[in-house]
Amino acid sequence: MNSLKTFIKSNFKANYKLALELAVTPQTVGTWVNRNPRGALRYMVEITEMANCSPQYFMNVITCTEEELGAKQPNRS
Repeated sequence: MNSLKTFIKSNFKANYKLALELAVTPQTVGTWVNRNPRGALRYMVEITEMANCSPQYFMNVITCTEEELGAKQPNRS
């Protein structure tokens, strides 16, 4: 499964190009990739239309990214 970073690179070539399309800052897109992938859900309709993919596929990308980010977080016991 693709991570959000891979999805953006394959469909939009770079974070800043997606940012331009959505009228958000590149930092916002970077935050979705590195910290909060669910933030991209606000733009799911636009992103899925531009990338020509289903909302279900995009949700799977978000879930995969969350799992990857969760694996990078140290356990706090």
